[in-house]
Amino acid sequence: MTEQVVNDPAGHADAVFTGTGTADHLTQMLSGMSISAVVQAAAQLGLADAIGEEPVGVTELAEKVGADRTALRRLMRSLATLGVFHATDVDTYAHTDVSRVLRADAEGGMRDVVLLAARDWNWRLWRRLADAVRGTDVATEEFGKDLYSYLAEDAPEDHVIFDAAMAAATDGLVGPVVDRLDVTGVRTVADVGGGEGTLIRGVLERHADVTGMVVDLADVLPRIDPELTAGSLSDRFSAVVADCLDSIPVRADLYLLKHMVHQWNDEDCVRLLGNVAAAAAPGGRVVVIEQVVRGDGPDAAFTMIMDLQMMLIVPGRERTEEDFAELFERAGLEFVGITPTESMVNLIEARVPLR
Repeated sequence: MTEQVVNDPAGHADAVFTGTGTADHLTQMLSGMSISAVVQAAAQLGLADAIGEEPVGVTELAEKVGADRTALRRLMRSLATLGVFHATDVDTYAHTDVSRVLRADAEGGMRDVVLLAARDWNWRLWRRLADAVRGTDVATEEFGKDLYSYLAEDAPEDHVIFDAAMAAATDGLVGPVVDRLDVTGVRTVADVGGGEGTLIRGVLERHADVTGMVVDLADVLPRIDPELTAGSLSDRFSAVVADCLDSIPVRADLYLLKHMVHQWNDEDCVRLLGNVAAAAAPGGRVVVIEQVVRGDGPDAAFTMIMDLQMMLIVPGRERTEEDFAELFERAGLEFVGITPTESMVNLIEARVPLR
């Protein structure tokens, strides 16, 4: 039975425990930290990059990644049980679809996201979840400042990994978002807090008659994709320096806010959305791109975990449809509706009232 599970390329974490009782179910939940650490070790060792198109033996693999052969053999058995790599023979492993996304050169890869999850600061915060539920600002207590300031000022390596992971996450969302984004009648799109411009690039590449801009802080704009600033899209792109909590000094037909609202408490969100409403013309559209908290559905568990993650690192949270509608109303916007995408995010739309 064990050998069948190890050699099943479709295997997954559910195969770790096969019991059906209440205690077995709880034991499986408690294994989450260990399973996460196993996958993180694979990314840290660069195992996916060390295996090419042909299966590789553990001895050769250990030499490639600088690992102890016996210890690596045990790790590879665990990874194969989880569906990360496939045992083609005794102590010989090949890629699965899961392991391929851990390669550094994978399109839409997850390597940087996995490395982010492995950082010490993340573990330090999660172990204090109970304190956060009691009302403690655990990030400030752990680091002496908010997490973003800590990363920027005290942990440069973590900061680089954080930025890379956020960029990788955005890369995976662009296609599904652009597929469902309605730009009928839109000439100008502003990506508020758009960072390196990954999303706006996707919009401009899909819609040749649209111009776009990124609105972000001064220290972010130098990192914008060169294809936008000096490449083939530069004649339809501009960058605008602004703190969106102070003002948004641009008028556009459509404003995009990807993973912006969940960073802040309700008061700051109303302030942000109010600034958008003040900048836009009557009838202007606002699309918030985020997870939506629902009681069920394929992404419900992930969204709930993300909500707790936000509680640990910032004063923000994930929100329900009703929460978004209330924020829009308080900011002077009219809630339009929610469009799902082929990803974990939704397009949550509002518009400026026709005055």
